[in-house]
Amino acid sequence: MTTNVVTSGPEPRARANTEHAHGLDRFLAPVGRALFTAIFLISSLAQFSSGAIRHAASIGVPYAGLAAPVAGILALGEDSASCSASRRRSARGS
Repeated sequence: MTTNVVTSGPEPRARANTEHAHGLDRFLAPVGRALFTAIFLISSLAQFSSGAIRHAASIGVPYAGLAAPVAGILALGEDSASCSASRRRSARGS
């Protein structure tokens, strides 16, 4: 006669590792979102440089002195919206 034992869930050691990983995700997710947002913030700030304006003028963008900074302003607005959305996601816990 054999006895079958049914366990419910992972072993205690495996459960502890899962809880540790979840705690690490709580820290790494906002850091990753902030770094991802920083990429776009830095690139949008580059639109205000004289080099970006000269480049836009060299490829034939009309009113390059105005168009490049306006593109930077639009990009900053989009980046700030993205950053606030990631803060809402972090606060929600997803």
